[in-house]
Amino acid sequence: MERRLPVATHWGSFLAVVDSGRLVRIEPRGDDPTPSPIGPGMVTAAEDSARVLRPAVRKEWLNGLPRADDTARGVDAFVEVSWEARGFATSWSRMGQNPRVDRTLGREVRAGPPFFHGPWGD
Repeated sequence: MERRLPVATHWGSFLAVVDSGRLVRIEPRGDDPTPSPIGPGMVTAAEDSARVLRPAVRKEWLNGLPRADDTARGVDAFVEVSWEARGFATSWSRMGQNPRVDRTLGREVRAGPPFFHGPWGD
């Protein structure tokens, strides 16, 4: 049995059509005069093999919390962590607890105050 569920994304609001717990289609909302064409593509992205299914962090960063040696950046492995650990890691970096970034680039490089999530490019 299909169900239509409202969903908000970075690209707008849509209706997610779900059948037996599986996303089968994304439809524009009737009240959106110019829905983004990106919406329908989210169906294939939801099950794409490149999709990250669980939170992960760089192994060296995790071992060196709060500051890791960056020589392995780009080549070291990622390890899956719990959602709780991901939240901690995100807030740790966003709340000014990353002294290497502050020291080398300055606090002005941050996108905004802690927990600010503005449009891409801001």
